[in-house]
Amino acid sequence: MSFSWWIEDKEGNDLLAGCNKQMLGLGCDSSDSSPSPYSLKDIRIAWSQVPYKDKCQEAAFDAFNAVRRMVLNNLESLNKMHDCPSCQCEIKPFGWSVEECGKVLAIDPAKVWRAGGGW
Repeated sequence: MSFSWWIEDKEGNDLLAGCNKQMLGLGCDSSDSSPSPYSLKDIRIAWSQVPYKDKCQEAAFDAFNAVRRMVLNNLESLNKMHDCPSCQCEIKPFGWSVEECGKVLAIDPAKVWRAGGGW
């Protein structure tokens, strides 16, 4: 079963342009992936559980912010993987993407108007 998601602004513009439409890369999705506080499944479930996001701006905003918090938490967890306090190494997770997370975090929450998707 496939998953997809969408977010639009008030003018109907796709706010997820350039983002993966299946949420791939936002968290670990298998036991082979680098661990993340929230798995891809966790994020998809959080998105799907908010009703009326396709009809109500508040619900769309709530759904986006739930995902945004989870993605931010996943990124912040990378900072905890450093071996020492002075470590400046760039940690790249395996199986999920810092770049994809950054694209979602770059979306201005104030522009979210309608949203939807699921399985």
